Amino acid sequence: MANGTFSGVTSNRLTQVRISWSAQKDDKTNTSRVTASLQLYKTCAYASRTYGTGSWTLKIGENTASQNVSVSLYEDAGWVTVMNHEAVIPHDAGGTKSITISASGGISGTTLSSISCSRTVALDAIDRKSAIRLAGTMVYAGDTLSFDIEAIDASFTHTVTFSIGDYTQTLSMETAHSGTFTVPRLWCCALPCATSGQGLCRLETYAGTVCIGKVQTAFTLLVPEDILPALSDVEITEAEQASLFIQNKSRADFHFENAAGVLGSSIQAYVVKGVLTSTEPVCAGPVLSTAGNVTYQFYVIDTRGRQSDVIEKTIFVHAYAKPTLYARAYRCDENGQSDNDGAYLLVQADFSCSVLDGSNTVVCEAFYQTEGIQSGVVTLQSGQSRILGGIDPARSWEVILTAKDSLGAAVTYTLDIAPSFRLINANAAVGGIAFGRMSSKKALQCALDAEFDKNLQIGGKLQLSHEAFRSLALTLMPVGYIYVSRNDTDPSLLFGGSWQRICDVFPLAAGDLFAAGETGGSVDHTLTTEELPAHTHTYESVPLTFSVRDESGSDAIDPGSSGSVARISYTTAPCGGGTAHNNMPPYLALYMWERTA
Repeated sequence: MANGTFSGVTSNRLTQVRISWSAQKDDKTNTSRVTASLQLYKTCAYASRTYGTGSWTLKIGENTASQNVSVSLYEDAGWVTVMNHEAVIPHDAGGTKSITISASGGISGTTLSSISCSRTVALDAIDRKSAIRLAGTMVYAGDTLSFDIEAIDASFTHTVTFSIGDYTQTLSMETAHSGTFTVPRLWCCALPCATSGQGLCRLETYAGTVCIGKVQTAFTLLVPEDILPALSDVEITEAEQASLFIQNKSRADFHFENAAGVLGSSIQAYVVKGVLTSTEPVCAGPVLSTAGNVTYQFYVIDTRGRQSDVIEKTIFVHAYAKPTLYARAYRCDENGQSDNDGAYLLVQADFSCSVLDGSNTVVCEAFYQTEGIQSGVVTLQSGQSRILGGIDPARSWEVILTAKDSLGAAVTYTLDIAPSFRLINANAAVGGIAFGRMSSKKALQCALDAEFDKNLQIGGKLQLSHEAFRSLALTLMPVGYIYVSRNDTDPSLLFGGSWQRICDVFPLAAGDLFAAGETGGSVDHTLTTEELPAHTHTYESVPLTFSVRDESGSDAIDPGSSGSVARISYTTAPCGGGTAHNNMPPYLALYMWERTA
């Protein structure tokens, strides 16, 4: 409530004058009730009394009150109220008002013949600003938001400003009290990392050209669900810039093209579904282990967490395996006719490689050797025989063939050539004797099957030819044998025979519980309720003391006395995520094959 006191002047220097006033505003009527009091005071205790009937006027704004009042002023008698006046003062349209409060008068024939007291005062402003009501608190960018203005005075004009971040738009309402605002889709740029955010609606109320108040309310701006990041295409290339994708050789590079966020967002992840997630638009995939058509699904994720449409691309991966090589060689004459004592070798090789759309070829080279002697290297044609000369009939020879393809993979095949057959042959020149062959060194040499009825003791090294080793290995590894190695070389290339690869399982000894060949188990497992160990949960039981009253209001059970108490049973809330746990012990992954033939 506004109030105050101010002084004026009188014709009697020993007499003071003042006006005390107060104002109580009425928001509903836009008025204030102003009360004023005219007062006089005798300042000197030794002065004579001033008295008489005077004519007095008290004015509040344009409201004037005049009275003839008898006044008697004694020294040191305090302030004496001469007259009071009250007026209802309308405020301006905007709720403000300043008025002048004044007084005049005097007692004729006395030294107090005149008084004058006046001042302009400001009344408390009345809040006249309008209110605004939004039809909803949430709106998608691109949609329309309706609003209503609740104006105290129909003559008021308004501006309505919608804003979020650096974006703002103002509507001039003039005398309209309702309207709509279509939020531009561009305003999504204010939310680069979110799908919703808070905006403001500000209402300014004007009385004429004077702004008499401001109010604001919040609304939630939503990014429409159709505003998704864009991805125009994905190019898949071979990492080494090769023309083909080759199984177990090639790696794919993924090039996300023209990926971009929309309306303020940016790309935070490039995804090859089930393969990789990258922060870069060009990313390298793993080695291609599967042959045939390989299909990928691509999409990007923006900073709002939204996913683009999925692009699906298929590449063809050419099947690939190391070259195959099968060969035979035997002694012959110069015309290629088989001859046990021949000084020539007839060599024939059959070899092949993965075609790879005609881009892969294989070259087979061969040479022969014995102790201290090695021939030159010759090139063979698949399926065609070739005669090699200079073979000592008395010596054993190795023919070594290597087939190598365009990718650098190679396989080697070794053939043993026995010396010429002699049932028994002694060679005095070298000090040796041989059975089933010609003697060629200082040693007992045997080219016949040997049977010993007694123990055989070998004091030196046991040396086996390649074929003998393969034969012994297959004897020691019968069908059903499990071969384990850190090396990925197929055991058929090492020992011969047919082998089937075993993948992604642990071996388990068969017995009464598990039959040979039985499979089962899983990499991870989600526990069921029945699989949990028996257990209990504890909680604190809280005693509840209570009283029971009968119909008259008297205590039927005294709460202060000892007796039974009520206890409440609880069921504990469920917890845990139900995620499958890893079901595997510590492991070392090795290559495994089973011999099938």
